[in-house]
Amino acid sequence: MAHLITNVFENGDTKMGYAAVQKLGDCRGYTCGYIGFTTGTNDAFAVVKEYTRRSANNPLARYKEELDRLSQYDFGDPRRDDTSGLQGFKEAWNQAACSDPVFIRTQLDIGHSMYLKPSVRYAASADVRSNLGKAIFYDTIVQHGWQVYNF
Repeated sequence: MAHLITNVFENGDTKMGYAAVQKLGDCRGYTCGYIGFTTGTNDAFAVVKEYTRRSANNPLARYKEELDRLSQYDFGDPRRDDTSGLQGFKEAWNQAACSDPVFIRTQLDIGHSMYLKPSVRYAASADVRSNLGKAIFYDTIVQHGWQVYNF
């Protein structure tokens, strides 16, 4: 259920947006997939990297190097918003999402490892037991991350 709630917030629809890609103007580059993975915050890179590990010959593999380059900038650096080196990325993401169940599985697995599992741990540490409370933790972590940064 939490996936569906987040998908509705990210994509405005109850149909899972695995193929969605858009530039929102929020300095995060492209926002992609059901959970809103972004090219400017490393999670889209994590999806592409893992998808390429699982299926080397895929339409997104060619973007790994550019996504890695973008991930080298500090968080908050406006250069993370740069999509000029990602020509064709939107179409490649859409193609993978519409034709390869391995890509869908990869999105779900990365979403679980980066967002769902940490949110369950944080909810438990705050003694939150209701499904709604857990879903709130999940969506909060999707929107804001869970990592602690040293500035």
